[in-house]
Amino acid sequence: MALQTVETQIIRDDDRYVTVKVRGIASGAWSTNATIVQANTLFGANASVPIIPLSLTDIKFTVDTGGPGYVDLQWTANNGSQTNVSILSFATAATGEWNGFSIQNNANTPTGDVCLQVNGFAAGNGFSFILTFVKDQTFQYSNINYGAIAWANTMNAYNNPWS
Repeated sequence: MALQTVETQIIRDDDRYVTVKVRGIASGAWSTNATIVQANTLFGANASVPIIPLSLTDIKFTVDTGGPGYVDLQWTANNGSQTNVSILSFATAATGEWNGFSIQNNANTPTGDVCLQVNGFAAGNGFSFILTFVKDQTFQYSNINYGAIAWANTMNAYNNPWS
């Protein structure tokens, strides 16, 4: 069944991690840019803080870009004059996983949000991602430790006496 849209599902959202399933299938020519993680809506987020930091720690993927098309996961920049920053790009068919690493948000004026850009897809091209992010407790931007003030969690990996 062709979706011609980006579908997202939050699989896990707890004190420390967020896991998101993202998929899409083109039913015809397709290009789009969609927010797949809105950080200030996640569990424990302090929505009054301008930056809600996440770092990508695990990805499982299947992508069929169909030639000249591509899929680009991006950190979202807050300021309209700034461009989003690519996390990972896929320009060929690929299946695999990466884990055990951390890609911290390096967008200029970051928000913490993550978007997915699809460009040049044709009918039958598609993608499926399972992305795991850590809620970054130590993220600094402009000499402010946003991680310390962004997450209002009472129990996390740093202050849980039972861990």
